[in-house]
Amino acid sequence: MPESEKRLRWIALGGLPLYAVFAAYDGVLTRDGIGQNLSLEGNPFVRWTMLRLGIGWALVVDKAVIGLSFALLALWLAPAIHRRDAWLWRIPMLPPVRRWMLSGDRAWIALIPLYGMSLAQALAAGVWLAAR
Repeated sequence: MPESEKRLRWIALGGLPLYAVFAAYDGVLTRDGIGQNLSLEGNPFVRWTMLRLGIGWALVVDKAVIGLSFALLALWLAPAIHRRDAWLWRIPMLPPVRRWMLSGDRAWIALIPLYGMSLAQALAAGVWLAAR
């Protein structure tokens, strides 16, 4: 494996602990913030899992599934974009997007979901803190 792909994988893996810290912080604040009033949970899927698993387990499972999914996506997609794998060009793209993808190394776009969700978890925790 080329050194550049190893670096991309480490960057992708680095997003997982960042996500885990912010997700755990948001999870604790969410659990404390909603108490037993599930109507305060805005995400219907999370509310559904809370009804079935209980508040604590639902938060752990939901956040773990999201974090691991985005980390696996980044681990798989970033090197593929970096290598310019053939299957990528079978994905429908507008001509300007195709030109942009070919104009440089765009592997970083595969990291946006993981690092973006980390930022979203940090913002969600901040909202809970502001509401206290």
